[in-house]
Amino acid sequence: MDKTSDKASILFRLTTFGLAVPALLLVVVSLFAIQEMLLTLAAPLIARSAADTVRGSYALVTLRNLWLIFGGMLALGLIIYSLDRLFKQSAKPSTRRYFLRLLLVEMVIIGLQFVIAG
Repeated sequence: MDKTSDKASILFRLTTFGLAVPALLLVVVSLFAIQEMLLTLAAPLIARSAADTVRGSYALVTLRNLWLIFGGMLALGLIIYSLDRLFKQSAKPSTRRYFLRLLLVEMVIIGLQFVIAG
């Protein structure tokens, strides 16, 4: 009986790690997908409001840099939280659900990026 629960626990942990690897990699992809959507949606507004093209390009660069700073901090925090949860609670079903939800949200973001900026 004890061997069966050990095998199940190992299987649950491996499943969690199998979900975590693509989820953590896609955090970075999602960061850049959101950046591309943000720049695609903001470019026409900036072009209309800027008096010349130099100010418009500086505004786009500033927007990109701000997103990389704040979005990067958000992504880094998400990665750190996810790794902490992975290594402390890898056998719990709630951790697998967390990584499944994270994967779902990332897939939606990447899909939206193809629709908006594609």
